[in-house]
Amino acid sequence: MDSIPNDSENTATMQDSLDRVKKLKDASERVVGTTTDAQDRLLLLREHADEIGISLSRTEAAHYLAQASGRNVGVPEPKRGGAKLDVSPTPWLWEGVIMRGRQNLLVAPPKIGKSALMVAMASAAIRGRQEFLNLPICGSINHLIIVGTDQNVSDWWVLFEREGLGRKFTSATGEVIHELNERIIFWSLEDNVQLNDAGIEAISKLASENPGSLILVDTYHACIANSGIEEASSDFDIPARQLEMMLAGTGSTTVLIHHTNKSVSGGNAISASRGNNSLAGCVSWSVLLNWLRQPLEGQMQTDHRIACKPMGRSKATSLVVELKDEGWTTHGSGEDAMAAEALADAEMNLQGRQGDIYDYVCRIWENNVHSTAADVAAQFNIPNEKAHRSLRALERKGLIFHDGTKTTVDSTLGGRPAILFRPAKKELTHAPESGGLREKRETTPSHAHKRESLSPITPLSPNNRGIGEKQLIPIIPKTPIQKLMPDGRWVNGWLVRNGENPHNIVIEKLGNPMVTHSNQRWGIDIRECKAGAFSSDEEYEF
Repeated sequence: MDSIPNDSENTATMQDSLDRVKKLKDASERVVGTTTDAQDRLLLLREHADEIGISLSRTEAAHYLAQASGRNVGVPEPKRGGAKLDVSPTPWLWEGVIMRGRQNLLVAPPKIGKSALMVAMASAAIRGRQEFLNLPICGSINHLIIVGTDQNVSDWWVLFEREGLGRKFTSATGEVIHELNERIIFWSLEDNVQLNDAGIEAISKLASENPGSLILVDTYHACIANSGIEEASSDFDIPARQLEMMLAGTGSTTVLIHHTNKSVSGGNAISASRGNNSLAGCVSWSVLLNWLRQPLEGQMQTDHRIACKPMGRSKATSLVVELKDEGWTTHGSGEDAMAAEALADAEMNLQGRQGDIYDYVCRIWENNVHSTAADVAAQFNIPNEKAHRSLRALERKGLIFHDGTKTTVDSTLGGRPAILFRPAKKELTHAPESGGLREKRETTPSHAHKRESLSPITPLSPNNRGIGEKQLIPIIPKTPIQKLMPDGRWVNGWLVRNGENPHNIVIEKLGNPMVTHSNQRWGIDIRECKAGAFSSDEEYEF
């Protein structure tokens, strides 16, 4: 029968363990004082650990060395009044989006183009370009090192070839050659490199050999799949922290690509990140990519504009981008694009008299005339109070805004000045001929623009408004038509009310003529009924 260790034996065993740990810490300090090479330090410390009788992984060795470096340096003096501070600006690789020399987290839904965007940006940096999507590239990068466990070689090749990082040619023997740019180093799905000790060691070795490289981990989940770490675990960030520790001193920029929650429709990279938020908390900078306009449940993605929303302690730059056949293009500021989408949604959701009043405000503003409650009351034969409440309701929805006041007869007799309202659309420009303001007639973006291969925020020119020489039907009152909805569906149940101007058709709801929409364009916002012309529940998809 085995004997049970007594207290004195337990104490001796514990003391022996403590002694070995102290020896290991002493060895760490000696190693730090011996050499500055990170790889040599790791090798020496692990040899010392073996002599002491401690099995030490590279990650554990790096941890002890980091602690030893801190002890040797000591606690620095605090900054005091009168001190000159180093307030160098944030080091950017891609200004406002990707930080240089730091660990960045890029969170996005699957198949949105996150890998493609990073490869395109890296290509710009490798080629020494000054900007990418109208944002500055701050210096070049040595190599692009990809830990691409989420895609196979063929998928990666598509991205490389499109961005000029690979070329295809036929050899003298007739063999088709796919040749990689010399500044690309990557592992693909077939290699299944993981962020374990061996994988992190291999990555750090490449980074040490090629200082100042961009390291793309795609995806983080795929690269820790064999680690046994669950996404919900608080240990989810450990491989990322170990990688960052091993890359210290290499001047590398790291981008960790991670997926969003299925339910995400906005927010930021931290709230949208799948699994435990420890990963988002351990990085220096995070970026959320998401569709600018989300499809409805069960609907296909028809609007392929992507909102890019960085987040961190430095000044971020949001933007809207899109991947087209010819490559990436930008649609400008993210804030402006998202505000325009919100405005378009608010317009689409107007019902009944509120929609009529909004159309009236927009219509008279075409002649630079403001609307007042008295004007609306007279136009729709309603009390002034009701007209005022309707205008204020439109103001709360962001569709119109208060634009000053004017003196009326009532106000000269002691009443209040009339409040002036105008549409909130940011479509005004100075008219050189008059020196005043005039409306720039640019229409709200629609899904039809995408299907016409037109930029959703590019104004339509007179020759591409969808009005051809041969119209399918005459645009006459009571003509049954289909209307394009925000989710990309064409629905019946609408009639033409006024079709005199084919670029500004007014339509009304079948059976409810009080519900109207103006500024409708033939072939873009409305079209001929396909079937069941007078059935409001007929729906058609592209």
